[in-house]
Amino acid sequence: MKNLLSLIILLLFLKPLSAQYANYTITQFLQAVDANNPDLQLALRDVALAATQKREALSLALPKIGAQGSYRRNLKRNYLFVEMPTADSLGDISDVPISFPINRNNEYAFNVVLSQTLFSFNVGYALQASDQYEQLTDEVYAVSRQGVFTWARKAFYSTLLLEEVLEITRAAMENAAENFHEMEVRYAEGLTSEFALLQAQLRWQSLLPEISRAERNLELAYNNLRQLAGWSLEAELKLQGDLETLPEPPARPNLQQVLQHRPDYNALLWEEKLRRTGVKAQRSGYYPSLDGSFIYAYSSQADDWAVDDNRNNSWIAGLTLNIPIFTGGYTSAQVQRSRLELSKNQLRLERREGEIQTELENVWLRLNESHNRIAVALANRTVAAKAFSIAENGVESGLVSQLELKDARLYYDNAQLGYYSAAWEYMNAWFDWQLALGEADLSE
Repeated sequence: MKNLLSLIILLLFLKPLSAQYANYTITQFLQAVDANNPDLQLALRDVALAATQKREALSLALPKIGAQGSYRRNLKRNYLFVEMPTADSLGDISDVPISFPINRNNEYAFNVVLSQTLFSFNVGYALQASDQYEQLTDEVYAVSRQGVFTWARKAFYSTLLLEEVLEITRAAMENAAENFHEMEVRYAEGLTSEFALLQAQLRWQSLLPEISRAERNLELAYNNLRQLAGWSLEAELKLQGDLETLPEPPARPNLQQVLQHRPDYNALLWEEKLRRTGVKAQRSGYYPSLDGSFIYAYSSQADDWAVDDNRNNSWIAGLTLNIPIFTGGYTSAQVQRSRLELSKNQLRLERREGEIQTELENVWLRLNESHNRIAVALANRTVAAKAFSIAENGVESGLVSQLELKDARLYYDNAQLGYYSAAWEYMNAWFDWQLALGEADLSE
């Protein structure tokens, strides 16, 4: 029995000497999440797409240059027929058809076209909309980033809680094992009853499945951290942090100041600007536009393969004025649609402002309630620790039974778990508070 007890304690409490762990603070972990999280990588692709759309809009205002070359082989000669007046031998004049070849075996052509939009409301609004869309995408990325960071912080502190649970369970297991060993010695010396020995053995053995359950839950939490940080499941890690040092509860903030920092609210503001620009862009369909062009054209014909026979060089400059007169109601329908989208966005802004105000109040209440629970949990832990110490001393003198010792240890463990659970709930509310303020960034 003693050998079995020693083996179990060795397996539970010792780690292989060759095991290597990467230690991470909350800041280091968030840096890894920022660099490797798959959801953030997808959000960054959306930001890159917004930059691409901006370049597309800019291309509408820049000149366009195109070149085209062609070769054509004529398989049959074509003629131009002209009736020419001709006098015969008697002096009578009549029209006689005469033909002229108008093509050669080989025809070559090359031209270069430079086109430029000189005036267009649509181009200006497209550039403005691309800037606004890029700002909107940046705010949407900030929403994703802060959401991922909040979830990562909660996962980090949940893992700290599970580490404490495992530590408390292991300490209870070690205490029960030591107590059982002492009871074995006392029973062999005739100082205690077999019933007390069996109670000590039962208390020790009942904690074995609790150890396995706590280790499983902690490993699941580690896997969750690995996924958030983009690490492999084989990566070994250890967290540096605790649930003893907690921030103080905050004061109620000013709503307007919060709105300035909320990326989701700012995204709606940029969307409103984008919708307003969209209305103007659709209205530009009523207005004229002016385009300019400059063309160089070269052509030549030859019966052989020479490219410089019968050649022509042309330089052409031109202006094109487009005036929309009637579009069948399409433009007016698009303008009305854009206005409706704008009004919907304004309603979402009003609704979101109310939601943020409610969210701030609810999280603030959670923070203060959980902070009050921490003070009570600390007092309970102190009392339970003292009661367990008295029970341990009482067992040695025979004044306290094994059942009473088990209850005292159970109360002490529950008091410790009660404190850590209250601290964990407080930190969860604190992270939600940072998110509600729009301050869930990388800094700690």
